[in-house]
Amino acid sequence: MGRRDDRRAHLAATDLFAGVAHGNARSVAVLLRLGFSRVASFDDYDRYHLDLVRCSGIRQVLG
Repeated sequence: MGRRDDRRAHLAATDLFAGVAHGNARSVAVLLRLGFSRVASFDDYDRYHLDLVRCSGIRQVLG
């Protein structure tokens, strides 16, 4: 197991969430590239979610 894989295993998280202010297209692009999907929209921001259990591409992006 590589060093980065070891860190992910010790994270003990199954999901990541991120909030992005409306109009912040650069941050949205990064989240989408990493595999996040928009799950909620609020007055000032959108919420994005990444399921770490199902995510297989994260290793390629971070690796």
